[in-house]
Amino acid sequence: MKNYENDLHSMMEQQKKQVDRAEEQQHVDLKVTSKKIRAEQEKELKAFRDGLKREMKLLKHEVELLPKERRKEELKLRKELMEKEQSIRVSTTYILYQCYSSPAANVSVVIPFNLLPRTIIS
Repeated sequence: MKNYENDLHSMMEQQKKQVDRAEEQQHVDLKVTSKKIRAEQEKELKAFRDGLKREMKLLKHEVELLPKERRKEELKLRKELMEKEQSIRVSTTYILYQCYSSPAANVSVVIPFNLLPRTIIS
């Protein structure tokens, strides 16, 4: 009977150690996956932000082609319109990232403030 109890106790200890190792490995895997997701998101957001900057530069270049007397007012109007459009696109992108984050894995979406346009931060 005592031999049976010792075997049972050792089996329980083995199972407990296996569960602990599995949980630890799962935690490590989660951290690695989370870091990969964050890095990928930061890269995508930087590319998105660079695209917004390119659009603004293109706008300025287009306005420079207009007659000098119309440039100032046209730049102001187009810039306001583009900032509104970009603000909407950034908000939409931010919301999509929030929706597609993985709550089951406790992986949160990281959007660094330096990548967001100033219109969203204000």
